[in-house]
Amino acid sequence: MDFYIGDLSFDGFKTDKNLIKQWNTKRFATVPAGLKVLSVIEYSEQGSVLGIVTSMEYSVMTAQPQKLASIQCTTMYVINNTRMLTMGENNSSIAFLENLMHLAQAHSYGMLFSECKRQGLAVGTGMQVTPAGKFRLQILELLAKYKQI
Repeated sequence: MDFYIGDLSFDGFKTDKNLIKQWNTKRFATVPAGLKVLSVIEYSEQGSVLGIVTSMEYSVMTAQPQKLASIQCTTMYVINNTRMLTMGENNSSIAFLENLMHLAQAHSYGMLFSECKRQGLAVGTGMQVTPAGKFRLQILELLAKYKQI
């Protein structure tokens, strides 16, 4: 195994209870809801620990999106195969880091979905895999940083 999850935590769950009440009473019956996702490599330690912070918002998609719920999760990975980070830019290393980003997003979606369910808010949208191009620059910068070490 090239990595394992050392820690998974979330920085609270925020909701707009008034907006959720309106949503649940079908005030926005014809308005879709959607997810906004942002993942950032926030922490790295000599290629052996990698922290990815994912912010996720579930919003009513009006002209100005209105946030029903949001969550921020941190996934800390312990990298067993540090060569995946130190051999520079190559397809294997890029794919490895893309998979870590996608897994961090899946954790966040699961936490958001679970917390929404506890609050009585049914998440009516699935999560699509974020295109790798959205975080490709971060990945390339990290690989360049560790290649120099």
